[in-house]
Amino acid sequence: MALGVALGRRLSAADQPAAPGNTRALKASRSPLNPQFPLSIAQARKELRRMKVEPALPVRPVVVLSGYHSPHAQAEHLRWVLQRHTHADATLVAVSYTTRTKMAQIIADAAASITKRFGAGAEVDLVCISMGGLIARAICTPGALPSAAGEIPTRTPINAQRVFTLASPHAGALLADKIAPNAAARDMKRASTFLTALDLAQPAAKYELVCYSRLRDGWVGAQRSAPPGHGVVWTSGAVWGSHFTVTWDPRIIADLCRRVRGEAPLGAPSTPPRN
Repeated sequence: MALGVALGRRLSAADQPAAPGNTRALKASRSPLNPQFPLSIAQARKELRRMKVEPALPVRPVVVLSGYHSPHAQAEHLRWVLQRHTHADATLVAVSYTTRTKMAQIIADAAASITKRFGAGAEVDLVCISMGGLIARAICTPGALPSAAGEIPTRTPINAQRVFTLASPHAGALLADKIAPNAAARDMKRASTFLTALDLAQPAAKYELVCYSRLRDGWVGAQRSAPPGHGVVWTSGAVWGSHFTVTWDPRIIADLCRRVRGEAPLGAPSTPPRN
């Protein structure tokens, strides 16, 4: 985190290169600021510009997992952003499961896509949008898992070394507690059997887990964006659309890209002050 403070002092707030996302939503960001992640939007944009002109390969292949009923374009866009800020020769793929309504189907699709692309046992890093964070934890967990639609069969775990999650409902989604139209949504309710099983398995996980979130997230909730006892790298939110614009926040993208490239992070995990 000290690096983030030092970088913030060096970067000029007047330097405003193009952001990787929705400028109006990001400019609407509100306090409180995160002392563990003090990077401003302007500073993050400058750091992103540096990475574009100083390409570096990711530490290992990267797989982007999409969110709940999300179109493939969402994961593909984040894959493209990561490519722009790593290296043209980087191996990055996007995986989606737009029409699936059960966790067993989604987990099987994601695991099969990764294994087909890289082979069984290959080391990968996973970058996950919203529900994708739960899918990542599940495909890395050996043994059967309970779910609202019945037991999810035992599978060979994916050999992820790092899992980066963006606004993922690790502790249950605020919206799913109110509206859950299918089995996958019911598995995202707070304290569901599926989430409880993932939490019980988490201490044995062999991968590093990094959780990102934004405040004012009415769909998932910043305080629910990490498993119990795990911190969150969080930013101030937007007046509207904090959840849907998480992949457009240059502060999060800058920190994520640095980690993917094997560089020191800019932020450190802590507890968000509110959802």
